[in-house]
Amino acid sequence: KNHLYIFQIDKTIGTTDFEIEIYARSKEHFKEIMQELQDKFNTSLKNYTYFTLGKTYKETFFPT
Repeated sequence: KNHLYIFQIDKTIGTTDFEIEIYARSKEHFKEIMQELQDKFNTSLKNYTYFTLGKTYKETFFPT
């Protein structure tokens, strides 16, 4: 199902199963979105880490 504030979901190689990009209006809004995801996927979502970007200047995507 699509979520208004989730931009992208990527499968990863390494210690994490996947990464998601969330575009939130504020830190509080981000916490609300994460709580919503934890409530919905409480048996699958064990823990998460995050980092924030203030401004994106350029993104380059590589073909898979």
